[in-house]
Amino acid sequence: MKDYVEKLFSHIKEKNELPTYVRLDGGGENTAVRKFCYDEGIKVALTPPYTPQYNGRIERRFAVITSMAMLLLCNAGFTSIMKKKLLPEELTTASFLNDLAPTERSKLSAQELWDGKKSKWTGNHLIEFGRVGLVKTKPKITGKLDDKAEAMIMVGYRTKYSVGTYQVFYPKTKRFVFQTVSKYILPWKAFIFELGILIVMALTIMTKKE
Repeated sequence: MKDYVEKLFSHIKEKNELPTYVRLDGGGENTAVRKFCYDEGIKVALTPPYTPQYNGRIERRFAVITSMAMLLLCNAGFTSIMKKKLLPEELTTASFLNDLAPTERSKLSAQELWDGKKSKWTGNHLIEFGRVGLVKTKPKITGKLDDKAEAMIMVGYRTKYSVGTYQVFYPKTKRFVFQTVSKYILPWKAFIFELGILIVMALTIMTKKE
């Protein structure tokens, strides 16, 4: 948290837009923010407990991001177990997508207002959450009939890497990896892929019982 706060205020300093005061609640997670504000001579206004209305804009933002995340998870058709596993990734994705949209105060996106330049994540680089894609997992030299890619599920964007790098979920290992996706499967093919996974899991359980 401390490193994040330092980077945040360093960015604000570069833009010569250091705030005169910051409004926070008294939560322990804001300790690093309060200390940095005191060191920089920024006034801190603490809100009373259980009064989210004093920070109305940011509280509404939390609700919007959470609703977006739940909507994307439901639209992808994941099971309740997978929804719980993917929720942290999807909250990050929802926040990222929300920052690419215009704001009430400007036709420019929040990301563009903050960075001063347009995001490179546009058009074909924005992929539907939950879409199944083919990710190359084999070296260049392989047999003609060998599989050269594995089916993985897109669950987020890796913005610190080059455009086109995504956070994907690998069903075989049940782990998250970040990769470039060579090709995305059409929705009806993705349904067949998910159906195949369920059949394999069912057969595995039946084999163990026997």
